[in-house]
Amino acid sequence: MKRYSIPLITVLITTLACGGYSEPVSTVLVIEDVSPTEVPTAPPTATAVPTATALPTSTPTKAPEPTLVLPTPVVRSTSVTTPAVIARYDSSWETIKGSTFDLGFDTKANLLTLTLKQPGLWLNNSQGGAVYRNTNGNFKITAIVKATKSTTPTDPPGNRIHLGGLIVRNPASTTENYVHIVVGNAENRLAIETKNTTNNVSQYDTLSWTSGSAELRLCRVGSDINLYRRAVNATTWLLATTYTRADFPASLQVGASIYSATAPDLRLTFENLRIEEVREKGECER
Repeated sequence: MKRYSIPLITVLITTLACGGYSEPVSTVLVIEDVSPTEVPTAPPTATAVPTATALPTSTPTKAPEPTLVLPTPVVRSTSVTTPAVIARYDSSWETIKGSTFDLGFDTKANLLTLTLKQPGLWLNNSQGGAVYRNTNGNFKITAIVKATKSTTPTDPPGNRIHLGGLIVRNPASTTENYVHIVVGNAENRLAIETKNTTNNVSQYDTLSWTSGSAELRLCRVGSDINLYRRAVNATTWLLATTYTRADFPASLQVGASIYSATAPDLRLTFENLRIEEVREKGECER
């Protein structure tokens, strides 16, 4: 502790009670320094950091990469089964009124040609000309049919009711029972005609056409006879009509027809004429 002497200012003490004068008193005030004694602080002792224990060194083994196993893709076939061909025209086919037309066949081109020599109608109880094959069950018959004049084969028929196409007929009936689709000159105009004849009574419709050529198809599924047409080289079949013939037997005469009402000037060609199997109606348009 330190001491300090500080002279104190002279204090005049006036004694009022005595009314006198007092001598000034000189007083020394002693002040002790009461500041705490500085105690030297020892530097903090550093805490020892534990030495890390060295880990054994080893070459890290690379984990095997996972093998990505992809599911086997399911391949769906978009192919359409080609219908089996039952028959193409050959010399075994039979005729109806074969003496009324000439027949020619180009095997390489699969081209059947009928040239009419005498008139004859497919109407009511009358018969025109035809070539056919007996066919059982469901089927479709198809051909590119071209009707022209026999005198000038580059021209379509000019005379009314000069027609030809595809026909199915009941051979067991004593009356005429058949269905056909034909192309040519119907009522002094180029047309496609559909006809349904039941017990010698014919009902038919005509559709105006732009030429004497068309691809035609007749397709039997059960009791239904579906008639189709399309322009040559077209890709979509157009349903002309459907006739229901529950009276038809399992086996029918199936083939190509030709006929006229007057002295004929008519030639029909049937390109790629074929009969194919059918399992359901959807195959009629394939």
